[in-house]
Amino acid sequence: MTKIGVIEAGNVAEPLLEKHGTYSDMVLTWIKTAFAPSNSLSVLIYKNETLPDPSEADIWIISGSKHGVYENLPWINPLKNFIVESYKNSIPMLGICFGHQIISEAMGGEVRKSKKGWGVGVQTYTISREVSWLKEIQENKKSTPLSFYKGFAFHQDQVTKISENCTLIAGNDFCPYAMLSYGKDTQPTILTIQSHPEFSKTYFKDLSILRSDNPIPSPLINSALKDIECEFYNKSLASSLISLLLR
Repeated sequence: MTKIGVIEAGNVAEPLLEKHGTYSDMVLTWIKTAFAPSNSLSVLIYKNETLPDPSEADIWIISGSKHGVYENLPWINPLKNFIVESYKNSIPMLGICFGHQIISEAMGGEVRKSKKGWGVGVQTYTISREVSWLKEIQENKKSTPLSFYKGFAFHQDQVTKISENCTLIAGNDFCPYAMLSYGKDTQPTILTIQSHPEFSKTYFKDLSILRSDNPIPSPLINSALKDIECEFYNKSLASSLISLLLR
């Protein structure tokens, strides 16, 4: 019996909400492609909902957000404290985009707005070390030998420095620290990814159109939309990440 807790760090834009649901909906839909939790709970941290004790879920997932981890928001520090407390108590956690970034900050890393600008569209991330738990994805890939994952990028902030207790798993030239782990190599307590495996192609397309020239330059959006039909392995990724964290 596994209970998943989703911490929503932001809201889906109102024009897209009815069609695509909340971030919790997207995350759970993605997870359920490979794993069926017995129960789930959502905490709307961006609305200043109180975080429960970390032990109230078997695994926590922190969503993406329009906010930056460096913003002076009342819920940022409580969330960082929650992350540290979860890690100290060996409670598994997965961070996506903003979740990836705030976990890095909480664990001693740094996050900055990238001088490279926006990363939008399908990006390929390269393995920087051999990791047995990514074997399934590596075996399924059809790109270059070291490329294990294509994912939807939608961010301007990046992790720019990692902490001593962090292991770099994957990245690329645009985003060097795109997948990180914390804890033992063979069984980390925390895994984080900069890209969005929970995004459907339809949601990514609708979000991109909505954000064209508001605030992302339309030429960048147009370029990103050309690549959305490429093959993904999000089910394999969900299976690998959740199986590793819960074993």
